[in-house]
Amino acid sequence: MKYEELYNEVYEDYFNTVNSTYFIQNSVAPDLREEALKTQGSNGYKIDELEDEFLNHDEFAESCGVDITRREMTWEEKVQWVMKNTDVEMENLYIVEEIAKPTSPTHVIELFYKGKEVKRYE
Repeated sequence: MKYEELYNEVYEDYFNTVNSTYFIQNSVAPDLREEALKTQGSNGYKIDELEDEFLNHDEFAESCGVDITRREMTWEEKVQWVMKNTDVEMENLYIVEEIAKPTSPTHVIELFYKGKEVKRYE
């Protein structure tokens, strides 16, 4: 599963929960509720915005059943990333050069949700 796909699933669950609660609390008529859900959509949430909520508000993430962490990659993870995502083979000098490039990631964001795990590198 791709990172974006899991985020869409997380957001859809979150969106439906929040909007259901909102509409119940505010006694919006069911026919209006359906139209409002269509106009807001459930898959258009920006990943960065949702990620910011999860990373900076543990209670928010916990209430949605999400465990998300951002951390610096270990040297071994950087080597594995280079070997997997570039055409550099097992020559130490080239691996070190590739790791030092500004385009190579230095952090990993790990997202756990409903038994699924995905990683995003930045």
